[in-house]
Amino acid sequence: MKKFNCNECGLCCKKIGDVLNSPIENIDKSLRDAVRDFPYKVDEKGVCEKLVDYKCSVYENRPLLCNINAMFKVQKLTKSLKCWHKINKEGCKILQKANGLNLD
Repeated sequence: MKKFNCNECGLCCKKIGDVLNSPIENIDKSLRDAVRDFPYKVDEKGVCEKLVDYKCSVYENRPLLCNINAMFKVQKLTKSLKCWHKINKEGCKILQKANGLNLD
């Protein structure tokens, strides 16, 4: 399976608290379950405890919520993996722009 093109900015890990604390009633069940099953603590700023030096310290065994390819499989999407990666990359760009990063 093709790997997601991540630029390793760490923002998804720094902002995971925003996802965990957002309303989840209106999202897909598999994504809702992934949010509920997130196993790690976040600090008062919403940063995942497993973020170390801008990298995930449990990357090879990261939770479903943090694994774009695994979420693609679980959600049984009708979109292609390429399209799913594009959607997620756009989300990355929005997050980066909102946090003053321009990594394009």
